[in-house]
Amino acid sequence: MGYNTVINKYNGLKNKTLCTQTFATVGKQIFNDNDLDIDDIGLYVFLITRSRQSLEDDGIGVVDRIDSLSIYKMIYRPQKLKGKYREIVGGLDERLNRLEDHGFIERTINTLGEQTIKVPQDDLKHGFAKLYAPGIRVILRKLTGKKMLRELATYAAFRSLVFEGDKGTYIIDRGPTYIKNWLHVEKSTVNNYLRWLRENYVLAYFKCKQSSMHEPWKQYYSDIVQYDKLVEYVKIQYDKGFIKALAE
Repeated sequence: MGYNTVINKYNGLKNKTLCTQTFATVGKQIFNDNDLDIDDIGLYVFLITRSRQSLEDDGIGVVDRIDSLSIYKMIYRPQKLKGKYREIVGGLDERLNRLEDHGFIERTINTLGEQTIKVPQDDLKHGFAKLYAPGIRVILRKLTGKKMLRELATYAAFRSLVFEGDKGTYIIDRGPTYIKNWLHVEKSTVNNYLRWLRENYVLAYFKCKQSSMHEPWKQYYSDIVQYDKLVEYVKIQYDKGFIKALAE
């Protein structure tokens, strides 16, 4: 494909309103815990997306009327309970225990005698990632099971690389390297998860042939809601001669 075809691949989004409303916020501390794997992190992100701010608990995120079985039904969306569902529910319960042992959630009983999960997020002083509504909705709508959890974890890890503001960093060019370390998976696995995110318009992406012989190929990513910033950046790099061609 030629330069014009690739650089204009997001033109169809120009007339669409991409909401930059923050759907959820994830503290970066979750990625520094080596005892948690990608599914633990994905479950944590899922719980945050289901939580509400509780005025009774000083604004702490709370997920009401929830236990391992109800989480299974929300994540796996089975038509009926059958097969090895008890084994999966037991695995989810172990992950909840791990998250609780590490201080990321707290399981309690409310005044009505119902199980609830609190998500304190008192680690935001170490930095946090804003998860935008368009991306979260795509993942929750299109995926189930572990695939959902792993894409949630990958999206949250990617968003942790972004620094917003007037002098923010919206364009990410070394995402897989950082994300694989945070999620404790192989780089090739991260690339597969990122491929799904970009093919489903959660992330915007260009694969570029560089002028530099030291690093002849480079991948540039942004959140889909900031695709225009990515397009502008790649155009400037191309006009200056730093990028020779666009492959994807």
